[in-house]
Amino acid sequence: VMARNMAVNMNDRKDGTATDKIAASYYKMFYKTIPKEKLDILDNLYNKTLSHYKQDKTAAASMMGDKKKEVPAETAALTVVANAMMNMDEWVNKN
Repeated sequence: VMARNMAVNMNDRKDGTATDKIAASYYKMFYKTIPKEKLDILDNLYNKTLSHYKQDKTAAASMMGDKKKEVPAETAALTVVANAMMNMDEWVNKN
């Protein structure tokens, strides 16, 4: 649920690309700029899952917890990224 809420907040940000949104969320979580290597990994994860969810709307809705509701593929992909961010050592050790 936390990753879903984080993704919705990222997607609600109208300015910038998905990469910008990921970088801004990382900064909010860790109070530091995301290293380029990590940003590249998360951006790649986003692009792969975005492609998947654009093709499979049911999977996107399921990721967001409601198979009956249409969900933007971007939000579902950002949920996967948010979940990955919350599983980073920085987050686990910080909390």
